[in-house]
Amino acid sequence: MNLLKNIAITPLVNGSTLAATDVDSTILVDMQGYDGVLLIGTAYKTSAGGTTGTFQMVPRHSAVNTSTTGITDLGSTSYATDTSFSTGDAGKVFAIDIKRPQKRYVTVTVNRTGANLVGLGTVFALSYSGKKMPIAQSTSYTVKQLISPTT
Repeated sequence: MNLLKNIAITPLVNGSTLAATDVDSTILVDMQGYDGVLLIGTAYKTSAGGTTGTFQMVPRHSAVNTSTTGITDLGSTSYATDTSFSTGDAGKVFAIDIKRPQKRYVTVTVNRTGANLVGLGTVFALSYSGKKMPIAQSTSYTVKQLISPTT
């Protein structure tokens, strides 16, 4: 199996070391024709001093295709949270796998405390188990498929 032909890749949030504490994605992933979505991103410690920071990835969904209304959290038990960022944390991976979302559109919000201390890597949505295969990736992405590459 080649994974690139079996998933759709959508960047939701660009990396940031800005002081903003909450970063809301304005991109909604249309889940029509897909069984699930893996939300995956990274966070890292940006400063050696100060207090520890907290990072929380919050999955959200909506029945309508709008980034301003009708979006709700999936519930606090669905959050990916780490409260132990400290000096030396080069990067932590956060992932939330949502199988059969209850609403058609999925997105993410990132909450940070100690925002100057916790940097945000790019958050991606990987939609999988599409009913129409193979899945063509966006032409705005640079992707490469290798099969039995030689050295």
